[in-house]
Amino acid sequence: MEAILKKLWEEDGIAGFWRGNFAACVRLGPQSAIKFFAFDEINKKIGGGKPLTGIQRTIAGSSAGVISQVLTYPLDVIRTRITVDPKKYSGIFSAFATILKEEGFGSLYAGVGSTVIGVIPYEGAQFYAYGGLKNFYTTTIAPGKPITPFINCLIGATAGMFSQTFSYPFDVVRKRQMLRDENGKPLYNGMIDGFTKIVKEDGILGLYRGVGLNLVKVVPFAALQFTLVDETTKAFLRLKKKPAQPAPKKK
Repeated sequence: MEAILKKLWEEDGIAGFWRGNFAACVRLGPQSAIKFFAFDEINKKIGGGKPLTGIQRTIAGSSAGVISQVLTYPLDVIRTRITVDPKKYSGIFSAFATILKEEGFGSLYAGVGSTVIGVIPYEGAQFYAYGGLKNFYTTTIAPGKPITPFINCLIGATAGMFSQTFSYPFDVVRKRQMLRDENGKPLYNGMIDGFTKIVKEDGILGLYRGVGLNLVKVVPFAALQFTLVDETTKAFLRLKKKPAQPAPKKK
């Protein structure tokens, strides 16, 4: 990781650490909104207003993750292209237009199969762990006490670490499927071909290359994501329950 940071600093300076960040934010905003909205709606359908079991949380989380990923996937492809080849793609709209012109609409969904397969264990494991850890805290560690934002951050971070480590190989294959060789052809002929070639060329550890650096990003993101969603939801519920102020009487 030290060598990567040094090279990035020498080539692009401080701005290099945020290359493609705007595109990432454009993707993560709607993706997170869709994911948590879908999770709540699925929760209502399969839980009937009752707390979900571990299996139900896994199903709801996986389903919500698939829905959000499929709807926002082209933005992820664009983000990856901008990060890998900033000289060719100067921005979101430039990347979108160039990909459509040179490769067609289908390229915006290159690797979507691996993403869907990868997001099922990732989001399923994340929501399973997050809900399970919250239940464990409120029933065993601190019965009857509310979960503070700090504790929520710790729970979210643990859930993110668990799910990311579990599903990371799918993410490696997915991102490589988005890329093209010098002739504009895909590097792999599907997910299985991607797994096979990576293991053949780099061994099993090739599927976990960069996992440490990825955890540095994913763990705080998961912690803040779950905490902000919970705290924002609580704030809106308090606002909703707050009695309306009576209109001032006219003199």
